[in-house]
Parts: sequence; C-alpha cells; structure tokens
Amino acid sequence: MGRIPVPLKYTFKDGLEAILKNYRIEKGIRLKCYFPMGGGSGYSPFQHIHEVDNIDDFPNIVLSSSFDNVFEKNFFGKFIDKGYFQACQPKPLPPIYADCGIEDPEKQFTIFAVVPIVFLVDHRRLGSLPVPGQWSDILDPIYHDKIIVGGWRKDEKSPYSEFNTFLFLNIYKDHGIQGLKHLAYNTKNMLHYVHMSRIAGPDNELGAAIYIIPWFLADICPRGGKTSVIWPKYGALAFPFYILAKKAKLEELDVLIKYTTGRKIVLVSTHDPLLALMGNRRIVIRNGAISNIIETSKQERTNLEYMEFLDCKMTELRDMLRNGGRIDTELNWCSG
Repeated sequence: MGRIPVPLKYTFKDGLEAILKNYRIEKGIRLKCYFPMGGGSGYSPFQHIHEVDNIDDFPNIVLSSSFDNVFEKNFFGKFIDKGYFQACQPKPLPPIYADCGIEDPEKQFTIFAVVPIVFLVDHRRLGSLPVPGQWSDILDPIYHDKIIVGGWRKDEKSPYSEFNTFLFLNIYKDHGIQGLKHLAYNTKNMLHYVHMSRIAGPDNELGAAIYIIPWFLADICPRGGKTSVIWPKYGALAFPFYILAKKAKLEELDVLIKYTTGRKIVLVSTHDPLLALMGNRRIVIRNGAISNIIETSKQERTNLEYMEFLDCKMTELRDMLRNGGRIDTELNWCSG
C-alpha cells in the first residue's frame, strides 16, 4: 500500500503496473498493490492501518511521503520496537546521502527519496517587505497574512484533511509552540501545491506573497519575472519519502523494492506528460536525443486544469462505489 504526491502518481502507477505485469508473466505470481489516485482524496486506508493488533493484518510494505499514523507511539510499541520491519536501503549508499543522515540508524525505515521544500516569492505582493532568507524569517509578524502553506480540504466548509505536518513538526522542533502560533498568524491560507505555482504572480485573490512549496513545483512557475525561488539559508526542508517493509517478506517484496529505490522510477518520473504541461516548455526525446522543444500553450494549461478536475471527480466516484454507493443519475461534470 502506498501514496505518492499528485504530480508523480500516474507515472509511478504506470511504471509499477508494467513491473507487476512482467513479474506475473515471468514468475506466475500476482502481487496486490493499492495506491489511492486523485488529489486530496482516497487516503482513508492510511487513517486506520496503525490500529491493527496483529502484524499479519498490516500491509507487507507501506510507501508514503507523509508523517502519518505509523509514527504514533502505540504503533511503535506494537510493531516497530519488536523488530517486525527491516530497512532495505540500497548499498553502497553514496557518501553525500550517508553524511546527511538519510539512513535510519535503527535499520527499520528506508528513505528512498526527498523533496526539497523552499520559498516561492511573489515580489509584487511582497512589496517593500524583505525577502525571507531562512526558516525563522517566516515567523516574523511583518509577514502577517502573507504566507500560503500546503494543505487540502474538500470544500470551504470542510476541515483540512491534509496539510504539511512535516513543516509544522520542524517548526515546533526548532521554535516550540510559539513558533507554530507565529506561523499560524502569518498564514493566509492552505492550498494544494499544484495550485500554488499557478496563482503565484498574477492578480489572483487566492494568492499571497510567500508560498512554502516543493522545489520542483516552484521551479516550473510560469511567471519567472514576477516570482523567484528562494533556497533558505542553512538548507531547504528535506521532505522524506519512506518505505516500511516487513522483515519476513523482503524476498517476496524484492521486485517492488527495486522498482521504488532504483533508477527506473527516476526515469519514469521525469517523463510524465501531465507534469510537463505544468512548465513553460517540454522536451520531446526520440532515439535518445532531443527532437523538439514545445512551448506550453494557454489552452493546454486550461486543459490540464480540467483533466485534474476530472481526476478528482473520478476519485470521488470510486470512493463512493467502494462504500456501497450507486450511480443512478446522469454524470454532467463541468469545472465552472
């Protein structure tokens, strides 16, 4: 069972399905995998997997990019501390990664990727205020109502079901509860990361002066003249992607572990057509060489928004059907 950030979901899924198909043909073994699709929904299984009392009822492998319930004290006491899981870090680990502490000293969790979290600054909205240069700067009250952080909720009447817990934990670690209060005072809104890079720059009422956002999304913001990416002093926040795999199942899970920790996933992730539409340009590669560079049109950006809207609608339908619902009315979707 796993979950992947929205821009990488479909490329990860496509690559995984190809790996599983080949494995089924070669070995005659069918591995069951579940990755909720869509943006901001379909995550309910992760809210309850830590509640199991028997290790056999827990997935053989969990892949996530969130500080979720498996980090709760009770789960550690039931399973982690008893040695049911084992790290599967590829060896040898390059010195640059070993030196930064990416390897779990307890040999239980496996960090297979990190996403740098940085600042995306809208200079027009920032006005005469100084550009924040480090994490402690965003706690200054001069930035009241000037910051947007990552989060998602179904609608304005619903509570936020997802938010950047990792950011909040690090602010708490370095600055305590007062640091969280200062950040809350300065936060205008919480938005999905994909939307941040779209609204930064133009005169959009949802926008703000400072976005706390993954670097790869900040870097594809189409309004480079009005915005800039700020890599914080002392380093970006390294948001980890982890694997939690059962020690007794490592041999059986080897094909999944190699796919997740190997080079293939990097190649797959960099060839996502939808991800390419978020940038100003996309590169077409044929026979190992660049054959064309295409400017992303305004209509393509509009179509991308509609495709993501349809994706969310399809996810809602799947969740409804899984819970015993019916589709007895005509589907008439429009994004407006």
